[in-house]
Parts: sequence; C-alpha cells; structure tokens
Amino acid sequence: MGRQILVLLQMNLGGVKAWLGPALVVVLGTACVVGVLISTLSIGASFRLWGTKGTRPDRLIVTTPGDSGGAIKRDTVLALSDLEGVKRSADSKPLVSGVMFGFAEGRKRIDGVRVLYGVRGVEPGFLGMVPELRVVDGRMFRPGLHEVIVGIKRQAATIGLELGDRIRMGGVDWLVVGHYESIQYLDDGALTDADTLMSVLKMNTFAFVEVMLDSAPDLERFKHAIKTNTVLDVSAESEDKFMARQLKQFTQLIDFISYFISSIMAIGATVGAVNIMYMIVDRRRREMATLRAIGFASYTITVAVLLESLLIALPGAALGAGGAWLMFNGHHVTPFGFSVNLTVTANVVGIGIGWAFAMGLVGGLSPAIRAAGTPVAEALRAV
Repeated sequence: MGRQILVLLQMNLGGVKAWLGPALVVVLGTACVVGVLISTLSIGASFRLWGTKGTRPDRLIVTTPGDSGGAIKRDTVLALSDLEGVKRSADSKPLVSGVMFGFAEGRKRIDGVRVLYGVRGVEPGFLGMVPELRVVDGRMFRPGLHEVIVGIKRQAATIGLELGDRIRMGGVDWLVVGHYESIQYLDDGALTDADTLMSVLKMNTFAFVEVMLDSAPDLERFKHAIKTNTVLDVSAESEDKFMARQLKQFTQLIDFISYFISSIMAIGATVGAVNIMYMIVDRRRREMATLRAIGFASYTITVAVLLESLLIALPGAALGAGGAWLMFNGHHVTPFGFSVNLTVTANVVGIGIGWAFAMGLVGGLSPAIRAAGTPVAEALRAV
C-alpha cells in the first residue's frame, strides 16, 4: 500500500505544470484564511501574555467575593496584614497594600485619539512586594503630594507623560516625577500614593488588596485563615490566576470573532479547493483507471489524492503563517487604551497550520472518493 501511494504521488506531482495555475489559487486562498486566523488569534494571545507575564503565585489579589474589585475598607487591610503566611519586609512590616484606581486622559502619539489609562493608588507596602519595579528615570512619588510615576510602555504610547509634564485626574493636575519599569500590566499605567488619590477622588475604600506570601504553598493556609476570621468577607487568589480570569471574557470574545471570520473565509476557500481538486482528478481519470486495471487498490488512490490535497495546502499554511508573523509579531498597538506588543505564538501558528490541513482534508475528501469509486470501464470510456 505504501509503495502504491508513493508511486501515485510521484505521478500526480510530476505533472504539476499542467495544473499549476489552479493549485496556486488553492494555495493563496489557504494562505489568506490562515493569515487572518493567526493574525486575529494573536490579539487574544498577546493580551493573555500581557496580563500574566511576570505575575507570581506567591503574590495574591484579595477582593470581595465573586467580584473583580469592590469596596474594601482600611480595617480589612489591617486584618489581612495580621494573618499567617504574610511576608514581612526587613523592618518587619507586612507586605500588604490596598489598591485603588483613578483614570487620567492622554492623547496617543500616532492618531491623536484620546484614551483613558489607569492610575493605581498604592500604599507603601506595594513597592516591597513588587521587586520587579524600578525607577529608570526621575524619582519615586512622595506621599501627600499630587505626583505620579508612569510606566515606560504607557509613556511610549501617550503624549504628555515626560518628566515635568502634568496629567489631569479628578479635577487636579498631577506632576510626572518619574518613569518606571515593571511587570507588563503595571507598565501600562501610572502609580501614585493611595491616600492622596483617595482624598482627591473623595473615596475611602480600596478596589482590592495585594498581599505577598512567604511562599506560594502558603496560599491555602492564608485562605483558611480568611474563612475562619468572621470579620473578613473577602476571597483571595494568586496574581497569575486573577489576571487570567480578568482577561478571559475579553480574549474569548476576540477568539470567537477570529474563528467566525476565518470560518466564513474557509468555507469559500474550501469550496473552491473542492472544485479545483475535482478538475485535477478528472484530468487524470484515464491514468487512475489504468492503474486500477493493473492492480492498484481503490483505497490507495483515495489516500494518494487526500495526501495530494494536503500537500497543496501546506505551502498555503506556510505562506499565511509567515505573512502573519512578519506583519504582526512584535508590532506595538494600543487598542482600547491598552499598550500591547502583539506576539504570534507557536500555539497560534499551530492552530493556523492545523486549520489549513483541515481545509485540505475536507477539500480533497470528496474528489478522492470519486476518483477511487469510478468503475474502471466507465472511466476508460469517458476519456
């Protein structure tokens, strides 16, 4: 069977010049579908990477139950600081910080569209639990003053965030005194003192609390301490899982749109591939009938035609994946006010290539069955 399939493939591919034009149509159609699928899926993959890269299992996010953020009082922050498993700094202070949000308005460099970006109000303990954060230009903000430090990605994406510039938030001008580099999702905003921001926004609660544990295995012990404390009505999860959950709904929507658009394109491309494969097979009906007459099994012809269809889809998959990688990988975009580097991951490329092979399989199945099922005498008379 293997030798027969190999002979058939050599014979079919040897006459490639006769059907080069139709085959190129299939290749280009497949490349377009794969390119669009990989390009759009890379948006969701890039957001997942943006939200989870650099996160740690020993750094927790504490929120109100079943919510992504709620009204957490200062008393709750103090109570969390006393629980077992909380890591302490060199001066024995618990690494716990309430976090709240404000939003400032900026103007993007390229198209001038105004976007909102987040400003986190944090307590002193926050800086101790994020060792990845370092000021690369200027200085740290001072508590009690209207000062902010800005992430380097937000600075690169937005006009008016250089040292000495002022941003407007809560009806007050805030002075940019530094630029910092940190984990990705923190780089996309700004930081300031929580008490100062609360005063300006006239708020007295936090959106959530960040907690640093002695080690990741202490998470369950920390959760148990929360449950047994009747004063605390909060839930905790690791930073990486929290960020993944926050982005899940958005990335699922992006993935759905990607598959929906690609499915419509794939249907059209596959129908075209079926017609072209029918044409290619019909041109070789005499050869196939002769081969069956001299002893080639019908199922070997079916497999050979399917493999031929898959081999036609292969360069389309490579062309689409390569084009998507060249145009999108590493490209900096700022959708919805976020600042994200697009990444064409190996997983996304694998999905695109698998999609192409599925198109080749579906496109070649019916012509392959037809080629193998035609009676020998009928095929010889028809030519």
